[in-house]
Amino acid sequence: MYPESPTPRLFQQQYTPAFMSRWDELIDWEGRKRLENGFFEQVLSDAGAQTALDIACGTRYHTVTLSLNGFGVPGSDGSTEMLAKAKKNAAAHGVGHIQFRESEWAALTRAFPGGQ
Repeated sequence: MYPESPTPRLFQQQYTPAFMSRWDELIDWEGRKRLENGFFEQVLSDAGAQTALDIACGTRYHTVTLSLNGFGVPGSDGSTEMLAKAKKNAAAHGVGHIQFRESEWAALTRAFPGGQ
């Protein structure tokens, strides 16, 4: 049995649909890409990883970036709105096959049983 999490209530108060609809406008994705300079790709490659789970994937950034670099990367987020945008963004970047699932952090093992 899992205890009830206050996350959904807090999330709904802080991340309104109006705020989330502007998320991609508020983030400088190209600037972030330059600053990260392939950091996560290198860490995963050095570890011999072929897959990674993007937790709290938002509208897609790492999910898409890592997928474009050859990693299998499903994404998870607690927001239906963020996941809808993530799916659209993934398709726009040519990686519409990415699997996205709605889940809060405490329920990830149920959302991705067996690490799938």
